Amino acid sequence: HPYLGDVINKKVLDVGCGTAPDLYLFATEGFEYFGIDVTSVCFEEIRRKTKTMQLNQNVIHLNTFMPPLFQYGDASFDVIVGLESLHFNATDESMITAVGEIFRVLKKGGYFFFTTINKNHFFVRSDYSRFVTDTCLVIEKGFPEKERIGLKYYVFSNPDKICELFKSFSEVKVGEYYFDTCDGQPDAYYLIFG
Repeated sequence: HPYLGDVINKKVLDVGCGTAPDLYLFATEGFEYFGIDVTSVCFEEIRRKTKTMQLNQNVIHLNTFMPPLFQYGDASFDVIVGLESLHFNATDESMITAVGEIFRVLKKGGYFFFTTINKNHFFVRSDYSRFVTDTCLVIEKGFPEKERIGLKYYVFSNPDKICELFKSFSEVKVGEYYFDTCDGQPDAYYLIFG
């Protein structure tokens, strides 16, 4: 990524890291990587992957956390990423707190990048989901991916809502991207960058 070369101390926080799909990118760019998730279920897979890729184990840190709070000090990270994790802060209060935490632990002049589902996402269009508030969608029985039943997602109605929420940051850019799922249905996401 062109911005990564500008980063000096190179500490990255990956929020909701899952299987850490971006770990190799950051590790090869010289970052110290901090991956956090609500569960440690994928951590052993990440450790195997880092050994296979011959990455320096001393600069890879994996921890669980209780969203929306982060266990790190103020201005700890140069870069914060969260691919398909921000929307799990399903209430307005949780989302506001999560964005506040991102602002708190990001160094001044640091970068952030998040993706989140939008109103055109497959989940929103599904016959097996419903809104329980204006912004909170719940997946219901009958949904094909059984592990998602009962999960709640925050759904931004438009980019202006995102910019309002991220107004503490010096710069925020919001874009949309679409891709086809295996069943040919387009999934829709917001990209949030600053």
